[in-house]
Amino acid sequence: MRKYRGLRTEMGNLDQIVNQNNWAYGYFFQIWERTYILWGTTNGIPNMEEVAPETVGQFTGLKDKNGVDDFAGNIIKVKIYHGSEPTSGLTYGNFEVVWVEDEAGFMLRPLFTSEDELWEYDTGIEDFEIIGNIHQPLPPSRAKEGKMI
Repeated sequence: MRKYRGLRTEMGNLDQIVNQNNWAYGYFFQIWERTYILWGTTNGIPNMEEVAPETVGQFTGLKDKNGVDDFAGNIIKVKIYHGSEPTSGLTYGNFEVVWVEDEAGFMLRPLFTSEDELWEYDTGIEDFEIIGNIHQPLPPSRAKEGKMI
């Protein structure tokens, strides 16, 4: 089974929960108009938390340089090489991790350009760091990194 995460709704509406680090991790479940993350059972009764559906993201199967699980909806900082040598033209760029149905896989949407383009996202990307997610505001020190540096 795939692993997911979502922001718990127990604290109120989405505007109230985005400033809290209140994630539920487990398996995705949706019934009627409600969305849940399940993480096991107790005496045959499922353990689950209701989450905001727009915040649910699937685990990519990758971990960042700090060993943190990467999910769709994360903002990651990636090294970008411009040239054949690792030392030539090194910059960093911030990307949103997105699931693309037509590609049946995860892709990266650059946050440093207004063009509607997607970059491949695979195990070849080294040394990336999760710096936030699209549902919670980036700290001011990280927000300025949205442009290529």
